[in-house]
Amino acid sequence: MGKFKLYIFVILSMALFAMPPEFAEADWERPNPPPQNNDLNSVRAEGGRQDTDADSVCRVCGAEIAPDIKANNQSDFINITPADKLLLTIGLSDGDFRGGNADWWLLANTPFGWYHYQAEDGAWAFGAEYGHQGPLFDFVGFNVLDAPLPAGVYTIYFGVDTVMDGSLDLDQAHYDTVKVHITEQQNPDMITNRLGMAFVHIEPGEFMMGSPWYKPCRSDNERRHEVILEQGYYMQTTEVTQAQWQAVMGNNPSYFDDCGRRCPVETVSWFDAQDFIDVLNDMGEGTYRLPTEAEWEYACRAGSTTAFANGKITGTSCNIDPNLDAMGWYYGNSNNKTHPVGQKQANAWDLYDMHGNVWEWCQDWFADYPTYSLRNPKGPSYGTYRVLRGGSWNQNARFCRSACRFSLLPSYENIYTGFRLVLTPAH
Repeated sequence: MGKFKLYIFVILSMALFAMPPEFAEADWERPNPPPQNNDLNSVRAEGGRQDTDADSVCRVCGAEIAPDIKANNQSDFINITPADKLLLTIGLSDGDFRGGNADWWLLANTPFGWYHYQAEDGAWAFGAEYGHQGPLFDFVGFNVLDAPLPAGVYTIYFGVDTVMDGSLDLDQAHYDTVKVHITEQQNPDMITNRLGMAFVHIEPGEFMMGSPWYKPCRSDNERRHEVILEQGYYMQTTEVTQAQWQAVMGNNPSYFDDCGRRCPVETVSWFDAQDFIDVLNDMGEGTYRLPTEAEWEYACRAGSTTAFANGKITGTSCNIDPNLDAMGWYYGNSNNKTHPVGQKQANAWDLYDMHGNVWEWCQDWFADYPTYSLRNPKGPSYGTYRVLRGGSWNQNARFCRSACRFSLLPSYENIYTGFRLVLTPAH
């Protein structure tokens, strides 16, 4: 069956409509039909249907009509910035019906009220009017959002009257929606996804991984060697939180579940982290994974060469340390529990809790370090234990150093262990 497509190109840069209000946490659920009301800020859509399944589409002139709208090829939700390009694609199954007049409408629920598209003027107008009658299947493609948009959540509705007899019958109208989240990002090197997970771009570079043999509090498995990372990557600024896990997996395995939604998720195995990643990747916002051990230490150090990102271990006991007090939750200050992420000092690359709070799973199998330089290392191809980094709330300062290494069976879970992610953006 033929497919009609309308391509809408949008370049986003500055404000439209009005100055945006402070952005509040959005409702990420699939949008509901417009409310039953006909004032300028709402839409009357009695009986309006969002179903586009084969069993629910209507038949007009012997053809099945199923409205479909996508944003950047996503049918449900996209997350962009004012600098990004937005492509809206509208589709219909048109059958043998071509060139006839039809009732159709485009509506936008914006942070500033409802807007409707006026096909005659080629512009958006305030209010919720609809019912343009015109050749539905002769569209060539035109800009319906040719001005920039401010930050906020926008829900775009595309609807078609299923009777198509020259009058608009809302009781039989079918429509589809797509939601666009436009985020103000002062720092172009930062990405925030729909769950509020923030990722900072880590530039490629080289560093000395491990620790010198003469440094205090080190372990024998920290042989110092050069590592070269040729590709940049986006590192999550905090550990994955209980709220983020709950939103993706629908449960909360954490022992410290009374700590709060912003506390790190723990009691998760390496395999549990992979399950979380699989579900997150299905959301279509990019490709998520655990960091390699080299990526983790490079990001943790943030250009430093000392035990912690903010300085060396100042004592000789390796237990309590004032530099670590400023950067992480550990044996000396945690009160034997996890704490909300992002409360301690960030390192020079805006990463929080790289020292302490919870151990963090890495992608690699554990193995001894080599004596030679490595380029983009990913660890051995097989092994028994997976790498953990960063120390935790119950560890002393020795185990929270940038160079400290630990490992566990990938199936093992405990109250000291969580993770953070690396993101490769979809665009």
